[in-house]
Amino acid sequence: MAKREAEKSKKDVASAKADTPDLRKLNRVQMLRLLRDATEENERLSAELAATKERLDQAERKLEDRRIAIADSESLAEASLRLTGMFAAAQHAIDLYGYNVALNTSKNVSGGSLS
Repeated sequence: MAKREAEKSKKDVASAKADTPDLRKLNRVQMLRLLRDATEENERLSAELAATKERLDQAERKLEDRRIAIADSESLAEASLRLTGMFAAAQHAIDLYGYNVALNTSKNVSGGSLS
């Protein structure tokens, strides 16, 4: 398998050499075009590299956040629940329920009807 890849690599290099113009035979305009094309390719690749590095940084931050959530948990089940946001959703539901109970209690007291 490695031998095939090495042979393919040699063929690719030979093909690239065949496609590359002889720089000694080019005039100034052609050389400037080659330089411009190479510069544009370099800028494009630099931008692509920067974007890739940013995505890598974001992925590493997410991974670290998950590691912290798992480390802070006392069990694997609790870690799974934390990662899926179950605790946050449950706390929000409890807070909403408490608010509604308090609201209904204050309406009943101010309305004068106690059941």
